[in-house]
Amino acid sequence: MVTEDTVTHEQLWLIDEGFEATARSGMGLATRLLRVNGFYMTTGAAVPVTADVLKEAIASRSAWQSEPPSRFVNDRRFPEAVYAAAIRQGEMQLMQFRDPE
Repeated sequence: MVTEDTVTHEQLWLIDEGFEATARSGMGLATRLLRVNGFYMTTGAAVPVTADVLKEAIASRSAWQSEPPSRFVNDRRFPEAVYAAAIRQGEMQLMQFRDPE
């Protein structure tokens, strides 16, 4: 599956059978990525992201409001801000976490 990094606008070759089976075109998702030989794999929990979720996450720290995304997306506090905003916006209600067994 080919995806786009919304910060760098780089196309990424993503290896994830679950996302390939369920993702819709235009869907926004926040997750950690692991690069292996030019391909990417998702790691950890994924969070549905909308424009409102991103706006709320960015607004949670005044310094981020005046910086380009390429400066704050690697801030260790940014994933927490995105997850918290997704929960407050009700986006996590659509997610199901299942036991792999």
